[in-house]
Amino acid sequence: MGPTAYLYFSLSEPRNQMALMIAGIGFLMIGVTYASYIVKPKDGHHVSGAPLFGGLLIFLGFIISTNRWLALLAFLDPGILQLLSSLIDLLLTDRRNKSRFGRVIDEKGLHGGVSDSGENILVTGANGEIELKLHYGYPYEVRDPRYFFMVCRDESGARWLLFDRRRWGSRVEIIPFDSGSAEIENVMHRGTALTVKLIKINRTKNDS
Repeated sequence: MGPTAYLYFSLSEPRNQMALMIAGIGFLMIGVTYASYIVKPKDGHHVSGAPLFGGLLIFLGFIISTNRWLALLAFLDPGILQLLSSLIDLLLTDRRNKSRFGRVIDEKGLHGGVSDSGENILVTGANGEIELKLHYGYPYEVRDPRYFFMVCRDESGARWLLFDRRRWGSRVEIIPFDSGSAEIENVMHRGTALTVKLIKINRTKNDS
């Protein structure tokens, strides 16, 4: 079989006809998705895209055809590329967290553990306040500005805040957290130095 045989797509094959019907819907959905990124409607309502679904239909359509390599066209769907990018970022972030926080935890003899009932942590940033459930020894990621932190305990039960700016040349900062609050200065966000505040709060069932 010559190399041109892999490029020939016979429309006389019933399964190829079915493949084109399914993939055609997928291409249409990808077109709508790209339009939702490009078009700026005057009324402020964006066109609803369908990321992933278009690529999935293209893959399912061409995988049953005589030219299965055409299923690779599914990667034209921006949703698939975004998904792959997110998965890679998640894996790399998890490795960095284990490496950077793990080194400090081992050196200082810190550990995680179950948080007390109702313990939350209030994080202030560029977009206001975020309230998170506090889990000791769990790495948190904040996006605006972007940084990572973890609250741990030592053998005596004292609380410590591990703060990671995740910038080139930076190291994990170890901050006493028994008082339940900490301020970290000069956290960069789009060229601006901000002060980040982390405050431990206790919520009861009656709190709204």
